[in-house]
Amino acid sequence: MTKELMIHKENDPERSLYIIFTVMNKLFALPIEQISEIIQLPEMDVPNNAPPYLAGLINLRGQIITAIDPYPILGSERSVYKQDNLVIVTSFEEGSIGLVVDAIIDTVNFDINESVVASNPINDPYIDFVSMWESNLIYFLNLGAFLKKAESESFEDYTNKEKSFKSLAADEASASKFKKRAAGLSKVIKTDVSIAGYNDKKYVLFSLNNEIYGVNLKSVKEFCKENLSSVVPVPCTPKFIIGVYNLRGEFITVIDIKPFLGIVDNPVRERVKFIVINSDCFKVAVIVDDILDIDEIAEERKLTVNNESSAVNKYISSELIWDDERIASILDVDRLLKEENIFVEDAV
Repeated sequence: MTKELMIHKENDPERSLYIIFTVMNKLFALPIEQISEIIQLPEMDVPNNAPPYLAGLINLRGQIITAIDPYPILGSERSVYKQDNLVIVTSFEEGSIGLVVDAIIDTVNFDINESVVASNPINDPYIDFVSMWESNLIYFLNLGAFLKKAESESFEDYTNKEKSFKSLAADEASASKFKKRAAGLSKVIKTDVSIAGYNDKKYVLFSLNNEIYGVNLKSVKEFCKENLSSVVPVPCTPKFIIGVYNLRGEFITVIDIKPFLGIVDNPVRERVKFIVINSDCFKVAVIVDDILDIDEIAEERKLTVNNESSAVNKYISSELIWDDERIASILDVDRLLKEENIFVEDAV
């Protein structure tokens, strides 16, 4: 790669990252800043005489989180909980609130000034505005107003009857899975580790050939999903340079980092996802298989690694415990992009 291909950073219009999720087949959005982490739905303790919108209480590594079910607030009743339901754990005021959702669709970078279709066409106090995204309407949720609506609802058919979480599990297999998740989430991790260099706690986790990697959110500019035809190849460059992509008038170099991580180089798919990353001096787009999560990682969940032990590990600053079964490797973005093999001074 010639150094001219590495596009220097410029000031972009004000844009914000949002998580897009579904509830009752509608798309909703919350800003990343309000989200601590996203977890798979576990078994929850349901207090006696809990109102319909209170799904239950979750023991999240020693912290008790109240989980809200949006279905009753939106005028419906949830029939069953499914294994692929998720809980978005939000940072709200001085505590945390969980929001039970049907699925996470994507992470999208919105320029609010350009994206707003209407300020509040449905006249609901908990919707700040509505936008279009891939031919679908997205409702941008005001979390505070949403919770106030829940507390103010009368729920006319609510008779203070007792309910249990297990009664809403689809089957015994699901109930067992929910119980196992709850047991895993309740564990307080007490690993004695020392990590330097990561002041921000939020990480973007993504997959490459079934391996999990992460980058600190402070290095991430935005996420893109495009057809490969939108990326223009550059002649006489190494194979890992996929090409350049026109991102709102700015040309971004798209690279495949698998060769640097020792991952088998599979053909790039026609529909590609990439993460636009800021380094100290440059902005590049890194191709990924899938974006898995944006998680707020406590320091005690990080593990140190010897980054001089192999050619691959030198790009890994640390590892973190993502869930009960998986470990994510955290990339040292600046070190990777300063690798001399990234730059090609002469044509090849």
